[in-house]
Amino acid sequence: MTPTLADITSAKSLAQSFITFLHASPSPYHAVKNLTSLTSTLNHPITHLTLTSEWKLHPGNIYTLCKGGFMATFHIGKDFKPDKCSFNIIASHTDSPCLKLTYNHSSLEKGLYLASVQCYGGGLWNTWVDRGLGFAGRVTVKSANTTSKTTILEERLINVSKPVFYIPNLAIHLRTRDEMSNFSLDLEKHLKPIVSTQLFKSSIDDDCPPLISFIAKELGVKHDDILNFDLFLVDTHPPELGGIYDEFINSGRLDNLTSCYITLKAFIETLNAKNENTTVECLDGCITVVLHYNYEEVGSQAGEGAFSSTTVNFLKRILLNLDCNEQMIMPIFTRSFVTSVDMAHAVHPLFPERHQKEHQPQLQNGIVIKSNPLLRYATDIKSSCIMELLAENAGIPIQHYRVPNTSPCGSTIGPFLSSKLGCDTADIGICQFAMHSIREFCGILDLQYLLHFTKAIITHLPDIHTSYTSA
Repeated sequence: MTPTLADITSAKSLAQSFITFLHASPSPYHAVKNLTSLTSTLNHPITHLTLTSEWKLHPGNIYTLCKGGFMATFHIGKDFKPDKCSFNIIASHTDSPCLKLTYNHSSLEKGLYLASVQCYGGGLWNTWVDRGLGFAGRVTVKSANTTSKTTILEERLINVSKPVFYIPNLAIHLRTRDEMSNFSLDLEKHLKPIVSTQLFKSSIDDDCPPLISFIAKELGVKHDDILNFDLFLVDTHPPELGGIYDEFINSGRLDNLTSCYITLKAFIETLNAKNENTTVECLDGCITVVLHYNYEEVGSQAGEGAFSSTTVNFLKRILLNLDCNEQMIMPIFTRSFVTSVDMAHAVHPLFPERHQKEHQPQLQNGIVIKSNPLLRYATDIKSSCIMELLAENAGIPIQHYRVPNTSPCGSTIGPFLSSKLGCDTADIGICQFAMHSIREFCGILDLQYLLHFTKAIITHLPDIHTSYTSA
């Protein structure tokens, strides 16, 4: 499908707005903060909920809820009826593989202060060397409440784009003959970033470890008030458009902030385009939910993850608040549909044999439907056909992906949500190169395809799903 000039112009505009979001979202917590800000572009009022507050939900309204790196945004159709209602769920994840600072973070080796890090997820760790690294995340600080004479604990977000850390490679002249062609990093020994020299610290700073002193100054607190942190190392080189025609995005965290941003933007634009006096049957008859989970890269099993009880409890609470009873919940879940949106692997021009011959997604060629017979993806014949019909009706190209029988297969949140809710599920996404590298690579047209396809899911999927007749 050859794009028109208007398609390209629109795709570049979308890519620029995404890059701005991506640069401001170096951690899951910053991503959720910025996604929450994005909901302010809704033309309709939105109510912010918490898990601990009392809820009073009403058909026709929009709500959002955040906890750490988890976010849920949902619209209750104005024609909500318990005996016909379903959830139309679109889900993605906010986390990406990275190096995380450990609390006992500092050691002194050969006159250099080194930070201690842990590998979060399955990253291409060799891509983290020889580049300036900042950090971002959350820090817990304490302060005194002078009125009650108690200690208050507070989380603060921090985003340092300065190249504070550096992991130098081993020079070629210091490698053995075998290492010339086959050097591998020891993930415990060789991923300790340099922070400072002992010489400069002794001349400039106090007795506090240099990193803690730096964080304290950034936050405007005493170093003794810093109790702990949850900090991610970040490439300081910003996201950028590239290629002769500015048709590619090169950045970290494309997996999976691409899906987070585009799906929420599609939700917002769909609701903004809907005239309040016009009935859109699919939208008005169901509950549309956009979910962003944390911890996908490490198994999804913590409280903000897709395999926790959070999802079921959250959805049940919505229904109970709308005067549904327990007997109605399972039928509603059964009528529901989950679209799990995560990045896929584009066929690599230098390694085409790593893809199965008949399943080779290409950049700028549309939505990828992912399937696996071992259910590493949750797509089945029913959900795949629903996705294909949606795409056909919307004029959006579709590609299929499966791994060769000789290769392992990654997974995502689709199977977890399918097993928790017992509903039909499809795993889809757009494709990219260099997944889990510190710098990943995707095409701008695919962002545009995903935006339009997500809008089609929101406005048309429930009707197609309901009309499907199983054997």
